[in-house]
Amino acid sequence: MFYVDETHVRAYQALRTTWAEVGNQKHVPSYGHHAHVSIFGAVDVQQGDVVFHRA
Repeated sequence: MFYVDETHVRAYQALRTTWAEVGNQKHVPSYGHHAHVSIFGAVDVQQGDVVFHRA
């Protein structure tokens, strides 16, 4: 039996929410570089083996 999961690691932070003064739009700089890596992993619960793959 395997337990499988995935995660995504980003080189930038995704802005979810922020505060701004009424009438003044918040300026958030963007650098145009959105590098990321996805990691898929699995654990064999009977043998204790761990495998993973980066994409």
